[in-house]
Parts: sequence; structure tokens; C-alpha cells
Amino acid sequence: MLLRPLEFRDIDTLNRFQLGDGSASGLRGDKRRLIEKSIETLENDGSSIWFGIESDEHELIGTAAFSTKAKGFTCYRLSGEVITQASVPKNSTFMGRFIQPKYRHRGFGNLALFGRFLFLFAHPKLFEKQFIGYLRGVYNKEGYNSWWDHVISPYMPEHFKNLSYQQYAQILREGREHEIIQFLPDKPFRLSDIPESARTLIGVAHPETQQMFNTLPRQGFRWRGLIDYSSAAPIVEAGIDDFLVIGCKPFYIRVDEHKKSGSAYISNKSTIRFRAILADFSQRSHDEICISKATADSLLVNEGEPVLLIEREK
Repeated sequence: MLLRPLEFRDIDTLNRFQLGDGSASGLRGDKRRLIEKSIETLENDGSSIWFGIESDEHELIGTAAFSTKAKGFTCYRLSGEVITQASVPKNSTFMGRFIQPKYRHRGFGNLALFGRFLFLFAHPKLFEKQFIGYLRGVYNKEGYNSWWDHVISPYMPEHFKNLSYQQYAQILREGREHEIIQFLPDKPFRLSDIPESARTLIGVAHPETQQMFNTLPRQGFRWRGLIDYSSAAPIVEAGIDDFLVIGCKPFYIRVDEHKKSGSAYISNKSTIRFRAILADFSQRSHDEICISKATADSLLVNEGEPVLLIEREK
């Protein structure tokens, strides 16, 4: 398995991806423009970076991305028994993760996560100091959310009152979110005044993302009360320094057939030619590791060149 920047040769495969309702909304637009913007960010400066996830057979089976310079946004914050409107300044976000269904729960999600952390540690100047993580909220079978229906919808004009998740996602894709934000109530809400069906959704992630939400503190993210205005789903926060908890380490490589002492997510330090994989290694000294020639070839590195490493949890 391999994580690398998306390339123009990936467009046909991306167009064949079967995207579900909650899947990487950025993939629904112009794939060529998406890749162009990603390359612009890698080569100079921009706002997004998109990676492809490859299977062991070198088939593109998913994506993962960064928004490196996201605009500030409006949300709400739970503090004690009161919810107030909040404004978050510009930030960076992890986004765009999509894995074809038959490849899920096979380790590719962890590669997408830790591979992006390796890129972040290699190129911190591409990012804002604050990171935000969005999680999908809870919706019923018809795609409706009780928080929106009971708390936010009463303040909306008629054409925004009964929005399903699919309709809301379409508004975001069309760049029309400002049409909703201008009507968001800015008065405080007391929890006791919110219907129970909506109150139970505050800070709750969709079942498909709940496991990820539970593991985020181990990567440095914290939920400090921010919630999404559309669903009351949790929005997690972290500063770049918070990610040091992950334990990323720099090493130089020796290419040698070696006795395995561990496995780790390993990357080169490139931008356009960035590569990250899960591979076996052995530690030779405090600043050297041994990897196989096949691993070095996958990483596009040679003897004596630097790499970054995050050890896999046992």
C-alpha cells in the first residue's frame, strides 16, 4: 500500500469511484482542476493537496487530502449548559478521505492518516498553525437531522427549512453556504430549551466516524465544545505542536536485507514526489534505519537519504 500525490493519470479512475452520500464531496467536481490546484500547492503555494491511495497491486483505491489554508468559518460552541455562536479563524484541515468499499478495514485508512501526518511534519510551512477536524453528524434514514429541524430551521427562509443531508451537501458544493450562514441565529441557546431529540445529537459523530472520533486524542486532536451548525456534530481542534504526541522521528536509511525489528509508516521528504508506505525496518543506530531495496524503491529514496518514520502501534 502506498500514499502519493494525485496525478493527471488518475482522472479516469477517480471518475469511476462510486461515492456515497457522506463521501469526500471534493471528488464530485472537476477532477482535472482538483489535481491542478493540488500540484500548484505542492510546487508553490495554494489551498489544497490531494493524495491517492494505492493497493499492493498499484491500483488507485482511494483518496485523502488537506485543505492547507481554509477560510475561517461560523459554528457553535457548547460551554456548560449554554450554546453560543462562534467564529473560527483560518485553519488547515484533514479532508477528502475516501476508500473503495472492498478495501475498507484493511489498514488503508491508517496509511491515509499517518501518511498525511508524515507529509505535515516534512512541510509544516505549507499549513496554518491551527488544524480543524470535521466529523459527519447523525441523520435518519431519510437524511434529516433533528438539530437542524428543531434548532436552526426555524430561523431559515422557507427554501432552507427542510434540508436533507444530500441537499445541504449540494449547497456546499455549489459554494452557496453564505446564503445559509447569514440567517444563523446568534443568540445563546440553553440546553434545557432544546428538544431532547436535538439535544442528544450535540457533539455526537455518525456511527461510521465514531471510532475515528474516539482515537483522535491519540493524534493530538481535542473536542473543546465546537459543533457544526448544520448537524451539531463535533468539530475537533489541534495546533501543529499538538501532533508531536504522534512520535514522528527523522532517520537516514541504509538499504540492506535486515532482520525486522518493527513496522512503521515511513515517508520521503519530497513534495511532488512524496511517498509514504507501511513497511518493516530495523534500527541500526540513533539516526539510522535499515530498509529493504523494495521499500527504498517504493519511497523513491537512495542509500543515505533522509526519511521520516512513525512506528505502528502494536
